[in-house]
Amino acid sequence: MKKILNLSIILFVGIIGGILLLLLVNALPTGQMQKHISESTSVMEAEGDYPMLINGYISSRLDNFTDSIMLVTSANKADTNLVDRTVNMYRVFYEDKRPSEVLVAYGKGNPDYTVSGYSRYWHGYQLVLKPLLLIFNYQEIRYVNMCLQILLIVFIVALMWKKDMKLYVLSYLITVCSLIPVSVAFSLQFSAVFYLTSISIIILLVWFEVIEVAGNTLTFFLCIGMATSYFDLLTYPLVTCGITLIFYFILKKKHSLQSDVLETIQYGSIWAIGYGGMWAGKWIAGSILLRKNIIYDAITAIFNRTSSEDYGRKEAILNNMSAMFQTPIKYMFLFLVLVLLISLIFKMAKDKKMYLKNIHFLLIAIIPFVWYMVLANHSYVHYWFTYRELAIFIFAILVWLSKNLEECKKISETL
Repeated sequence: MKKILNLSIILFVGIIGGILLLLLVNALPTGQMQKHISESTSVMEAEGDYPMLINGYISSRLDNFTDSIMLVTSANKADTNLVDRTVNMYRVFYEDKRPSEVLVAYGKGNPDYTVSGYSRYWHGYQLVLKPLLLIFNYQEIRYVNMCLQILLIVFIVALMWKKDMKLYVLSYLITVCSLIPVSVAFSLQFSAVFYLTSISIIILLVWFEVIEVAGNTLTFFLCIGMATSYFDLLTYPLVTCGITLIFYFILKKKHSLQSDVLETIQYGSIWAIGYGGMWAGKWIAGSILLRKNIIYDAITAIFNRTSSEDYGRKEAILNNMSAMFQTPIKYMFLFLVLVLLISLIFKMAKDKKMYLKNIHFLLIAIIPFVWYMVLANHSYVHYWFTYRELAIFIFAILVWLSKNLEECKKISETL
């Protein structure tokens, strides 16, 4: 009971803290931001809403559509009070213009725009984007983004090497490659989940013992779910849970089938509570602050995203799998699966023992498919970026085989 109370307090404090931070960042002057938006118009004029970095690979498509909305939302200072701006996060509109065209028109000073609220999301990315726009234009932010993400990948690999997790490094790198990292770096829309996942992995690699011994694992996954809801615009949010959960089980020393399965369900559920609770907190807090019902809009959007009336769940799954495995990542994945499987079979045949354990990794592997079935509409329409949820499947299968191989070698050494 005390643990539930503590987790509830953390969620409540997160909601209040999230509002206060957004109030603070929305009080920043926007003059310099608008100047940098003007410098960014050439990019949107040249690329449009959905350019593909690799022709023929839908998975390499950039989301300039959403990036344009994020940028003009950051730079626009709607003619209203600070609380109203913070809750509603007004989007700029021009009649008959798409978002990239809106950014161009706004950047060139066209005053004939209207604004509309976009209140169902937290828009926590504004905490980072607004300060960046004071210093950089869109092109420069892309460059900074790319450098930071490369450094994070290198840092994680270095930590894995130091932690004697060499067997899992290639699996991690293949998983990163499956995201099309250059597309992630060049789209602000896709970057939040990458950063949250990378930071969560680093925290585990550095402070796993502290978190585990202190009994703070539930709190850790609750906070990941809350942060994902706060910063992300419903791209591939499950990755922050699934990939981090896999790293947790790699680092965990004591295993049993029952406890591992229960922990998978427990930590996945607390992530979902943090994610959903933080999201609902925005609607409730916004309704209280503005004295109007913004919950209805959010619930309507949820029903639309979870609907399968127009798009079947089977089609949603197949589309996402097609986007993920249309690239050469399928060959890298299958090659490593084959190498690990042959090594494992050879070892089992030699020792005449069965080592296929760690079934909880297979449970984690199916999580993206459950997500696609629940959010059928969203997963079908936006399959060209929601396919990244399947990075969980790729990493879980590779780690499952690697973990079994590692454990059978340890058992053989003790015989």
